Amino acid sequence: MTSEAALFNVMVLRALVDERRYDQAFKLAPTVLDSLRASEVEPEADATFRSTVLGFAAISAYGLGRIPESLVYAERSVAEGRRISGPNLSLTRALGNRALAKEALGDLVSAQEDYAAALAMAGELGDDTDPEVVQTLRTNYADFLHNRGQHAEAQVLLGLLSTAHGDLTALSNTAWARSILGEPEPEAIARFEDALRRAKAEGKLQVAGVAASNIGMLYFDLGEPDRALAYLTESSDLLSREAESENLAITEYNLGVVLQQAGRLDDSVAHLKRALTLYLKLTPRSLKILRVLRHIAMARIVQHDFRRARAALRRGIALYEQVRPDVGHREDEHSGGFDSYRALIELHLYLSMHEGWIDEAFELVERGRARYWAETLTPLVSVPEPERFHPQGIVDATAPDVLLLSFFVGPNATFLIHGRGGHLSSRRIDIRADKLRALIQDMTFDLLATPSRRGAREDNAKALAAMLLRDIDPSGARAVLVLPDGPLWALPFDALPLPGGGYLGDTAPVVAAPGIHVLRAMRGLQPDAAPGPVVVARPDLGAHLPDLPGAERQAEVIAGLFPATRPPLLGPAATWPALRAALPTATHVHVAAHATAHAGEEPAVLLCDGAGAPVYVRVADISTVPLIAELVFLAACSTSLGPTSSGEGLISIGRAFLFAGARCVIGTLWPVPADETELMVADFYRRLACGATLLDALHQTKRAMRSRGLSPRTWAAFQGVGNFLTEVDAVTAFIERHATEAE
Repeated sequence: MTSEAALFNVMVLRALVDERRYDQAFKLAPTVLDSLRASEVEPEADATFRSTVLGFAAISAYGLGRIPESLVYAERSVAEGRRISGPNLSLTRALGNRALAKEALGDLVSAQEDYAAALAMAGELGDDTDPEVVQTLRTNYADFLHNRGQHAEAQVLLGLLSTAHGDLTALSNTAWARSILGEPEPEAIARFEDALRRAKAEGKLQVAGVAASNIGMLYFDLGEPDRALAYLTESSDLLSREAESENLAITEYNLGVVLQQAGRLDDSVAHLKRALTLYLKLTPRSLKILRVLRHIAMARIVQHDFRRARAALRRGIALYEQVRPDVGHREDEHSGGFDSYRALIELHLYLSMHEGWIDEAFELVERGRARYWAETLTPLVSVPEPERFHPQGIVDATAPDVLLLSFFVGPNATFLIHGRGGHLSSRRIDIRADKLRALIQDMTFDLLATPSRRGAREDNAKALAAMLLRDIDPSGARAVLVLPDGPLWALPFDALPLPGGGYLGDTAPVVAAPGIHVLRAMRGLQPDAAPGPVVVARPDLGAHLPDLPGAERQAEVIAGLFPATRPPLLGPAATWPALRAALPTATHVHVAAHATAHAGEEPAVLLCDGAGAPVYVRVADISTVPLIAELVFLAACSTSLGPTSSGEGLISIGRAFLFAGARCVIGTLWPVPADETELMVADFYRRLACGATLLDALHQTKRAMRSRGLSPRTWAAFQGVGNFLTEVDAVTAFIERHATEAE
């Protein structure tokens, strides 16, 4: 066969794909591949033809809902594309097709790698690339990022798509991009109406169906459910005329949501079940299934069919647990899926508390709150799955004088499990995550706006205490163990005022931990260690930042109390390589330096390069260093703060040291004046040198600061996180015993 004949066959195949006649294209592709065996073309031309034909087969299989076959063809297309020297359009297309199939099959980590590689190669090709290929890649990748919750990255691509011009596909992509970017609904509807008319005129039913579905949901957002249902019904009709597709599943889900809002629950469930059937058939590992199951459960709860509601919720939770390892490596890559997962947990908590299943509620709170903590700490010490602990047994093992406050902050409400000595109670608090975050920020502002030695306004603090501590009596508790969630990681619990006067921190030491089942990984490892604390203080930053003379005095106090202390890393010696080398054998670590925790930036401790310039040591740098430290004391600004993760708390410097293996960390929730920090540090280490436990030393130091007239602005800033209770109760022994039984 000549190259002209081979090219003709490829063009016929492309025409079928462009017309979305996927069944015919899928049947023709193997014939075209066979004919290429007899073609008389150069090796690179042969690879180009083969990669292109295999790519059309992959697209056709995807359009027919045959996703595993689509991936097989895409893999072969990539292999042929790699036979062509240098960056090339065939390989660019092939990587994009493979990414789409991997995404549908739930392998999001690998899909992102392919999307990024395809776009990078398109950039290398420059003017030699095909604008349509680039636009398709941008559209698919933007949708991928948007669904995964990586909205900042998605918006960059959406901005490029929002100005695209050209054919019907470009018009549809532009309308979609602008609607996601927040274009007013009437303008967005007009764009989709134009795309709908043109698509119907050209017989492109998939494009028309997608446009009609988007119009329907825009009308739903405008509060016009009747018009929304009309367009969604049209969308379902258009999409049903072709092969089953994910677009049809999306439309059926949208119909279920709108009908549920209208109170037509039976009709809603019917459409949601059809969406579920399509997803399970086409993309059984898709995280979009979670939201379908959540709405099915909501309808069942309203119908008082709690058995089926629980089954739907458990199914969604199990699916997320199954696919999570393939969702992403970085925490932000889990955002979209984790939000859906936590929405299932929240709805299940409503159900569990309604039926009085407190044990089940505690298990759910443990599962939903600290999944990322457990996974990150597992390489250090095996952390059992939370459902392998009997929650009532955990509280039974907690000493009767330890008060447990376990929180879960959902998108619509906050849940609290509390108790001591084997008695559990539960309560729903009607405040959403965003409202709770705002109230905590207002309380913090009140504290920081007040001079340290004067009382602060307590209106917001009292409002928080009334919500979070209602009907809880802390008297007689030797310790308060708080398991925070989401925005509650930024709350100074020991500064919450009590109705009879004083603060929660006056009654007992208050410490935080990510979850009961995570405490085992924070119990402190005991290999051979060099004696004494490692102290890093007053890095030489030249004129870049203000000097910290108080930091050097902290080092002197610690050295005087602990003679075995290794020489402190001071001034130009306070470098990251020096600290990193000392960390793996240190039992105690004290850092007195500048730190940053600005919005939109990864937190960092500022050390130096030895020549007067700052070096930003970030979370990722710290969390990979193996630690055995009993304590890391971070006497720097806002080391317990950072960007908010999806339900996992704050991505802070303090958390990085916990992830690295430290048993306990003391950090700060906001900047504290240098002289008052110096007082806190000196008092704490004196008590530690006299034999006090970490828990008691921290508590007694805070009480001493208050007796000196310092307000919560000073002492409440210092937050203890980790396993401070090892010396107080039997939690660790209990967890170790149950972990052995589970094995």
